[in-house]
Amino acid sequence: MRSHYSLHRPTLHHHLTSEQLGRLSQYRLKWETLARSTARIDPALVTQTINRLYHYLGHNPPEIRFCDSPADIRHQQAECIQEKLDLFGIVPRFEQVLGAPLRGNIEALRDRLDQQLNDQLSWTIQMDLEEELRYFLRYPAYTWQLMEHLSQVDPGLHQTLQGAIAPETWIESLSCHDFCIEVLGCEYAYHPWQLLTAIVYHCGWFLPFEQVCFVCDRPRDLQLNGEGQLHGEGEAAVRFADGFSVYAHRDVRLPEHYGGVHPHQWRSQWILEEPSPMIQRALIQGIGYGRLCQELSQELSLQVIDRWRECCLLRLDSASGEALVLLKMVCAKTRMSYVVRVPPRFRTARLAARWANWGEDPMTFAIA
Repeated sequence: MRSHYSLHRPTLHHHLTSEQLGRLSQYRLKWETLARSTARIDPALVTQTINRLYHYLGHNPPEIRFCDSPADIRHQQAECIQEKLDLFGIVPRFEQVLGAPLRGNIEALRDRLDQQLNDQLSWTIQMDLEEELRYFLRYPAYTWQLMEHLSQVDPGLHQTLQGAIAPETWIESLSCHDFCIEVLGCEYAYHPWQLLTAIVYHCGWFLPFEQVCFVCDRPRDLQLNGEGQLHGEGEAAVRFADGFSVYAHRDVRLPEHYGGVHPHQWRSQWILEEPSPMIQRALIQGIGYGRLCQELSQELSLQVIDRWRECCLLRLDSASGEALVLLKMVCAKTRMSYVVRVPPRFRTARLAARWANWGEDPMTFAIA
């Protein structure tokens, strides 16, 4: 078993061969599946992995506290402080209860492994891997989306989670190692590699300190759209075991009274009442301009700015203070009406129609 790292550079081509490039997709799929896993963590495997990690870093095994959600991490942190207070009757220093944070030590471990691998690869192969593997897996979008949404749901979570590690954010790095080890025959530091992959396989988010390590279970549900954005339709985009949930539409966090309803059932009236421009835009995306125009025209909420032939320029004012200007047009061939949003600067339907048709004056094509 190799426990040291060799700086020997294997004999490699200047670029990946077509056969090697063809195998990259299996590594993308493997690591993307790991990153999006919603399988429950196994406490025994987590304990074994965390203890091995701490031993490698030169620390004694910590007290491991298992948490059902990121919000539960914050709760259990406060509980640790309170237990110490009850025991000694004094307000302890943070470091006396939890010890120094270890996030930096763990990230440095991964960075060293990355550098050692790069020392074996030619620049051209590194670029091939960057374009064909790492680019597709870099920084799973939902992780940073979720971090941001959690701090909006509970601002106190932002500070708590600053020291947390999300193992799925390592996939672009570890997938590259995996490919280079198995396909290119690169040498590697055995123990760090085994530790880091074990963390991705067995752990959810974790918050490591010298004396205590908080480990969060994976979410029970994770809903993403084709672009990798948090996106749930009538259900939470992320739901944890204790019920802590985040509702989102194309990465815009929604209150539950919107997010818990399927977009097909969203009401156009909500757009008039919603004070947040960002949430309002998400509602518009879900409802669509056509249905919005139809429903609000019936309620007389849309103001007619101008008409020209069968073009109608409309304005909608709402609680967000963001004006919504729409152009309703009729296709001369199909007689189907359609609605597009135009910049609020337009005051005439004809100029708005020219803008909507890529600068072509509407007089040059027939609008019956």
